[in-house]
Amino acid sequence: MISQNIVQVEFVASTQYAIGARVPRTGLYVCVPCGYVEQFQEGELFPTCEACLAGTENGPEGFQEEEVEFWEFVS
Repeated sequence: MISQNIVQVEFVASTQYAIGARVPRTGLYVCVPCGYVEQFQEGELFPTCEACLAGTENGPEGFQEEEVEFWEFVS
């Protein structure tokens, strides 16, 4: 008798959010440039990353404009 194991994999596209964007769902979000993780509540507005200042002129290269998307949902 042959046994089959079926694994279902759900693909979730990663979406990134900029400063001022509304948090779509409560959970943990990571700052892509530095890896800082912060919890946000649904409906809040995403802030500047307090660890690396992404979204400001003092942020990492490539992440210095407020409109740059860098917050990504983790769980």
